[in-house]
Amino acid sequence: MTLWNVFSGNLLAFQKLSTEETLCGVGIWGFPWYQSGGYTYLHRNVPIFLVEQDQDFEQLTQSFNYLVANVPVPPQYQNYALQQCWKSTCLYKRQGSCVQTPDKHINQVLKQRGE
Repeated sequence: MTLWNVFSGNLLAFQKLSTEETLCGVGIWGFPWYQSGGYTYLHRNVPIFLVEQDQDFEQLTQSFNYLVANVPVPPQYQNYALQQCWKSTCLYKRQGSCVQTPDKHINQVLKQRGE
């Protein structure tokens, strides 16, 4: 099995988001950032956020209106409606706009970690 097959759901979700007009931020939940395809597949200048723990979800939920997840959305965040799934990857959408949190987007977090 190739890596394309393993991560194809993540890549397809990011590719789909590249055409979503209402996109103002993307959360990644349940898989490492390097399996997302990132800006190469997103083709958009919108922030990406790493949601690695429940507390990250709590802190960042207003920063993104789309969530790409390989695990179920926590019950307290049912305002994210399921849009589509590819294998184990699902795309969720929250209505409304995004709050800007420039110090928490993926590039800033990876820079702080030295990655």
